[in-house]
Amino acid sequence: MTTNRFSPVADDDLPVPEDALPRPARVPKSLCPPTSPFHTQRGKAALDRVMAQLPEDALAAMIQRYKAADPDYPFGPLEWINAAKHTTCCAAMAASLADFGLRVVDTHSMYDSGRSTGRSCKLARAKGWQIRAERNPEKVTRFYIPEKGDTYPPTADGIEYPVAWIRAPRGVGIATGDGIVVLDEDGPGGRASLARLQERNGKLPETAMQKTGRLDGGRQYFLRVTPDVAVPNSAGRMGEGLDARGQGGFAMCGPSIHPTLNFYEWLLTPMEVGIAIAPDWLIALMLAASKKSTGRGSDKVAKSAAVPAWVREMHTAAMAERAETDWPSGIEGKLSLLGDGEGKRGFNDVLFQAALSWFAREGIKADKGELLGLLRAAIKAAPKGPGRDVSRYFGGPEDDLHRQINRAHDYAVENF
Repeated sequence: MTTNRFSPVADDDLPVPEDALPRPARVPKSLCPPTSPFHTQRGKAALDRVMAQLPEDALAAMIQRYKAADPDYPFGPLEWINAAKHTTCCAAMAASLADFGLRVVDTHSMYDSGRSTGRSCKLARAKGWQIRAERNPEKVTRFYIPEKGDTYPPTADGIEYPVAWIRAPRGVGIATGDGIVVLDEDGPGGRASLARLQERNGKLPETAMQKTGRLDGGRQYFLRVTPDVAVPNSAGRMGEGLDARGQGGFAMCGPSIHPTLNFYEWLLTPMEVGIAIAPDWLIALMLAASKKSTGRGSDKVAKSAAVPAWVREMHTAAMAERAETDWPSGIEGKLSLLGDGEGKRGFNDVLFQAALSWFAREGIKADKGELLGLLRAAIKAAPKGPGRDVSRYFGGPEDDLHRQINRAHDYAVENF
């Protein structure tokens, strides 16, 4: 059984990535296992991209910081792409994003074995990350290269755990809110929803944007709002596959690794093009999509003197538009809308919302197998229009139903 000395978990039961690179002759299998998510064509491309995107000398300076703190830090030969090299690139990007003015935090990642360092590689490290998120590049660097005695914020029990050691793999994330929002476009449904909104309201301005690691494609657009507008987090409430990250939210960013073994990829970094002001129509729609912007909560947004008049006016219009897509409570209520025909709302968006309700009710550690069986039974019983093919929901771990469940679980993990 092969093990990786940077991970206590065996890797023999993990699949070998289809784009794995040959193991360098000078590197033992224990340090470069065949299941490595970094020693791949995707891993090499991710490092090549970030080296081209980082400010001049930023990566070289970070490498020197690592070597000064840990002379034996496992960089290894050039042809070996490992978690250490990837983490160093993430650290350099994190410091650069903080220097730009964004609130940055280190995240979980993956070991060279392919195992996640935490419950998910899409999570910030430790509770209290909202407190830890920093704009100071030097403090951000210490997230990656900690000093003796550094601790995470105290837990609810008052315990202060030491910061993970320097060799623990890390990614990079951006805390949203405080004037920064992220529009998250997930898969074909998200692309179609955003295209319809832009056709109706106008195109988004050029702004920092990235590809996520989703197998069916995904993009995130980083935008600014004025400090007097607090945009909440929402999922699928602006349209199928469209999420918002605002106050208290968080977005993984390039070159972090995704659970699919793809990498987040900046298409336009904030340092290249800046972060544009969100258009009025999008801000109003994000406010209308909030869980709190229904019923009396909606009335508060519409009447609050703290909200600019133009937002109140557009919010009223957006709420009228949203009334057609508001959701009943609970998984049963949402599944009552599954299917084709009058009073129904199709499949993908309903399945996502139903899964979200399941995790809200049962908890994020609930049995996904039970949820899978429940949703498959609902799909079989739902009315289907001519030409509706539901076989894509019954194809195994990579089918559309698993994607909707995993998407809902990821959102629940980050926000519930």
